Amino acid sequence: MNIGIDVRLHAYSPGGIAYYARRLAQEMAHLLPPGTLTLIPHRREEAPLLDAPGARVHRVWTPSHHRLERWLLSAELWPLGLDLLHTPDFIPPQRGARHHVITVHDLNFFHYPQYLTADARRYYNEQIGWAVEHADAILVDSYATQRDLETMLDVPAERITVTHLATDEACFRPLPEDEVRAALARYDLTPGSS
Repeated sequence: MNIGIDVRLHAYSPGGIAYYARRLAQEMAHLLPPGTLTLIPHRREEAPLLDAPGARVHRVWTPSHHRLERWLLSAELWPLGLDLLHTPDFIPPQRGARHHVITVHDLNFFHYPQYLTADARRYYNEQIGWAVEHADAILVDSYATQRDLETMLDVPAERITVTHLATDEACFRPLPEDEVRAALARYDLTPGSS
């Protein structure tokens, strides 16, 4: 099995989805046999990619959110012979692998179009329908996004898997007991109260 994960977005926008893609790739590298995983960053990515032992790296020129992204990225990925490509930013290439998994985090570009530029609105609106139709599997972060895909884009429920995001141990971890007691006292709470 030859699995690819698209981590190009980090070169352009290091928050949200880019962070999700990097953490997913890092954890997958620890789970899969060496040589199974190929990480696909953009060539302009300067930072060390990840702690991903045994993962190959295939840097590409195709930028994220380019109007010809589906076709250009297909050409760059073709020599890899990927069995599966996961696109965490929901827009898979035309032909980048035998199978495509996408993650759709939300459909905010439909719900709040006023917060996007005209170009961004047009791009997302043109891509989402094709992406969900083309994908072999669709992951979503929430049941709300699953409902949106079902009602707004007529995606059958059986093609969607809700996969909640994990917590980041750098931000969410058990606090020392003295900090917990101080916080409970500050808000006049007792352990187990809600």
